[in-house]
Amino acid sequence: MKTSVKAPKRKALIVVGILLLIVGFFFVVYVKTEHYLCSWTYFDHMVFPIYCDRWIHPYLPLGIILFVLGLGLTVGGYLKLRSLKKRASGHRILNCRSCGALVNIEDSSCKSCGTPLRLPKAVGAPVSRRKKSPGLAALGSFFIWGSGHIYAGKVARGIALLFADFMLLAFTYLFSVVYHSIFYLFVGVLGLILTPIIMWHAYRVTEEHNAKFLRAIAVKGKEEVPPEASMRGERRFCPWCGEKADTPFCPHCGGKL
Repeated sequence: MKTSVKAPKRKALIVVGILLLIVGFFFVVYVKTEHYLCSWTYFDHMVFPIYCDRWIHPYLPLGIILFVLGLGLTVGGYLKLRSLKKRASGHRILNCRSCGALVNIEDSSCKSCGTPLRLPKAVGAPVSRRKKSPGLAALGSFFIWGSGHIYAGKVARGIALLFADFMLLAFTYLFSVVYHSIFYLFVGVLGLILTPIIMWHAYRVTEEHNAKFLRAIAVKGKEEVPPEASMRGERRFCPWCGEKADTPFCPHCGGKL
């Protein structure tokens, strides 16, 4: 029930994010188009003399902010909606491993035969099925802040760094082109200092991801055949659904082994 209530909210976030993306893109294109028209001497003095004097450069950072905010809402809403769908499609009904009767996953024992139910092992955050290159993550962060973190699976942190990168570029543009202030040098030096730090952090985050990947492989490799299954010589996998099953009845599909 909670999933059905939360799903419309996630969809609303996606819709709002798409609208902000469109508005932000419109502001950016609008400012760039005006800059292109006003750069012509004919348009500047003959057609739009007053319009070009009323320069609207503040619309550029506003458009960038709306665009990045819309991107964050769209991606975040989509990821949360996908997680809700995966949670809703999870198995709530299983089969007893002894008699094959249908049982609820929250029950402690089978109501038909009284056999205790084995609960699935708790797992942490999902880990990608392949290793990732720390050097590639650092190289991506050199060109665009946050791209290396997104590549390593840290989406929220990557979007925040991407927003900071766009803001830094916007302020550099404002102080250098619009206001002709020397303050843009300070902003540029700040970017030069932060870039190697972000590259190093993306490298470390990717190494941590690879360490989790190797640990997951090691844990999976240590799984052994249960003693009762090895003694009885029963199959480890159900012939009907292919899932692990070392009992007379498959706990996943209820098929008899």
